[in-house]
Amino acid sequence: MKKLVLIYFLSVATIFLISNLEIISGTKTQSPGHCSVYSVVGGVLRGLGIDVGYCEVTCPPPSTPHCKSGFFGVDCHCDPGGHHGIRSIPDWINQQALDIATNFIAFCENYGTTNMSNLAGICRNVLLAVQNNDTNSYSYWEDQFDTQYDNLLAEEVTAIDNWIANYH
Repeated sequence: MKKLVLIYFLSVATIFLISNLEIISGTKTQSPGHCSVYSVVGGVLRGLGIDVGYCEVTCPPPSTPHCKSGFFGVDCHCDPGGHHGIRSIPDWINQQALDIATNFIAFCENYGTTNMSNLAGICRNVLLAVQNNDTNSYSYWEDQFDTQYDNLLAEEVTAIDNWIANYH
């Protein structure tokens, strides 16, 4: 009987923990009152020992945390009252970051699904905006990246997380 009660208690505790912690992917996490996010290029650079392209926010109730991923940049804020303006082009983008971006675009193009092909097109537009120093276009396409990323299938997100983790 004690084992049955213990199993029941552990089951309820596990369900409670899972319902209060949602891990979206290796680059984007969310839990009640808190979220954090790495950009794709920032996630690769993090694995190489360079900590850029990351943000996190903790929001007091009744605010809701929002973390938006991007190809290069990220945006974290609390709603209501959070930031909804134009994203700035990060000043840390160098040739190494551009090379990573180009390799990620090729990975997405070769993945073989419509979602990943669409993500590659968005990334090309982000990259073009960076190269042209076009902040408005950059902000628009980074927001499109976040929307497309959130619509990826679980196996596509896992493939991206694996690509980031295994990038050399």
